[in-house]
Amino acid sequence: MRSLLRPLYDEVGFSAGAGDGDDRRALRATVVALLGTIGRDPDVVSRSTAAAKRALAGTERLDPTLADAIVHTAAAYGNAPLFDALAAAAERTDNPDEHYRYLYALGAFRDPTLIDRGLAIALTPQLRSQDTALYLAQFFSNAAARDRALAFVVDRWSAVEPKVTIAGGDTTLVQAMSSFCDQGSRDQIKRFFAAHPLPAAARTLDQTLERIDNCIALHREGAAAATQWLNNR
Repeated sequence: MRSLLRPLYDEVGFSAGAGDGDDRRALRATVVALLGTIGRDPDVVSRSTAAAKRALAGTERLDPTLADAIVHTAAAYGNAPLFDALAAAAERTDNPDEHYRYLYALGAFRDPTLIDRGLAIALTPQLRSQDTALYLAQFFSNAAARDRALAFVVDRWSAVEPKVTIAGGDTTLVQAMSSFCDQGSRDQIKRFFAAHPLPAAARTLDQTLERIDNCIALHREGAAAATQWLNNR
């Protein structure tokens, strides 16, 4: 990822220029997000973390187009103080965009202790029921948090269910589980919702299981070729 995108990053830079159009700003945000979260580029991670901390301290406003990429990258490599700062900022701000940016960034952390802290917030009064499914979906999109998120939902279902079976939350939650790519998780999801059916999300469950099956098949068929290609670069 770094070898592919670093030249483009060097061209567009980390900060917006005065003459940048919407397309260039969107391109920069995509490059920063990919280099930061997947490429683990040290420079992008460092600059994103510093920018996020300045924004949380109120000393700098983030470029709206780049803000999600910066905050998400910072959270992916963040520590407990950053977690606390994001959680506090989500509660403090009266700007809806900032609220959800900081709130959903809690699902990007990779430290197991912080993942568990983030998941626990789903069952607190500070998280509105209509936001719960989308909030939990952030953890399922995070490879480091995915298994813990599934265990949390399964173990705490009696408390989770009332918060996700409104406003299409059940569909959102089940759809988020399509990010798994292993037989064990696929079978666990199927068994769990057979025992705890969500009628409104029945079709979505079928689609989720199909996506997982497709991912497993693709991984099985393409892993060797992909590994060889990467080793030859």
